[in-house]
Amino acid sequence: MLRRLVLCAALAFAAGSALAQTDEAGTLEERLEQVYETMDADATFVGQYAQCPADIHATQRSLWRFIVPDESLSDAVCEEATMSCYERCTQSAAGGACFSLARVIQRRGGEDGSPYHQQLFARSCANGFAAGCTNRGAGIRNGDHRGDPFADLERGTVEACLYRSFKVACEGDDPWGCTMHGRSYQSGEGVAQDGEQAARHFRRACNLSPNGEACRNARVGLDDLGVANSD
Repeated sequence: MLRRLVLCAALAFAAGSALAQTDEAGTLEERLEQVYETMDADATFVGQYAQCPADIHATQRSLWRFIVPDESLSDAVCEEATMSCYERCTQSAAGGACFSLARVIQRRGGEDGSPYHQQLFARSCANGFAAGCTNRGAGIRNGDHRGDPFADLERGTVEACLYRSFKVACEGDDPWGCTMHGRSYQSGEGVAQDGEQAARHFRRACNLSPNGEACRNARVGLDDLGVANSD
């Protein structure tokens, strides 16, 4: 049985790796419109979008992801193989594919404030991809798109959700999740202010990705706290 699971995981991984060779017809904008139409017909997207990321995290994670870890695809791959990324996101529960496609939409198709990228971040989170939880939480926090279900909720409810969601993301080793979790402690967003806990999570972000943007942001937080950048 285990051998069969490993074989299935290996085949799925190989299929994902082949996305870069997929040649899809039409322009990127036309392929994104096809994605939007397919998403509109799937009520699961709206349902997950309306829930706190912490509450949906890994609820749709495939069992074989415990054998083959999920990884993000490059945005360039999802630009060239848009529908293949979408199918991998929805049919193979690949959170990394959802995440990368969401980034493509956010950059190329989300200028009108549409929520599709946020719905895909939510699906990424539900598939167990920690960065998807972070980015969905950031979308709730920043309110940079129209029609977010969290926009009309009480601020205390929203902040509690953000605290829990960034906590889940940090526990999943997402550097930005740790930075945002540190910010929650620093500002008292959804939790009592705690400079020591803020610094702890800022440092964890840098331990996970020393040269990344999340660490650079975390170092600003450490400077604001007036503490050293290292333990």
